[in-house]
Amino acid sequence: LLSRIAVVVLLYYSGVWALVTTLVIYVVRVFHLSTTQVGWLLGTYGLSTMVAEAGLVRCVVPALGEVPTVRLGLLAFAAQCVAVALARDPALIWASIALSLLSNLVYPAVSALVSRSVAPHAQGEALGAINGVKALTEGAGPLAFAALMSSFEHTSLPGLPYLACAALAALAFAVTFHLPDDDQYA
Repeated sequence: LLSRIAVVVLLYYSGVWALVTTLVIYVVRVFHLSTTQVGWLLGTYGLSTMVAEAGLVRCVVPALGEVPTVRLGLLAFAAQCVAVALARDPALIWASIALSLLSNLVYPAVSALVSRSVAPHAQGEALGAINGVKALTEGAGPLAFAALMSSFEHTSLPGLPYLACAALAALAFAVTFHLPDDDQYA
C-alpha cells in the first residue's frame, strides 16, 4: 500500500514542482507579465493553498474520504496543467488558480491515508518515507521540466511541457484505483 501511495506522490509532485518552478518564467516570457502581476499571481496561488489546506480540506476529506479526495485533487491538477498549457492569454492562467484549490487537497488526503493505513507507532516512519519521495521530486521535477521548457519555448505551443505534468497527474490518478477504498480501513 505504501509503495502505491509513494508512486502517486512521486508522479503528482514531479508535476507540481515542474509547474511551480517554471510558471514564473513561462508567464513572463510568453505573456510578458510585469513583476507586479507575477507577484499578484504568486500571492493568489499562495492564498489558494492556504484556503485549501486550512479550510477546504476539513470539509472535503470527511465528506468524500481520503482516496476520493486524492482523485479529485489529481483531476483538478491535470485540468490546471492543461489550462496553463493551452492558455493564449493570461486570463486562463489566472482562472487555473481556482483548480489549485482542489489540487491542494492531494497531500493532506495522502497524509491522512498514510496515517490511517499503518500502526500508530509506525506513522512517523511512514510519513517520513512519503515525504522523502516528495523531496526527491523537488529536484527531479524542475530539472526535467526546465529542459522541456527550453525545448518548446519558441514553438507554437510553448506550454506543451505542462501537458506532460497533466499526464503525470493522470498516471497518478490511475494508480489510485489500486489503493483500498476508504471503508476497508474502518
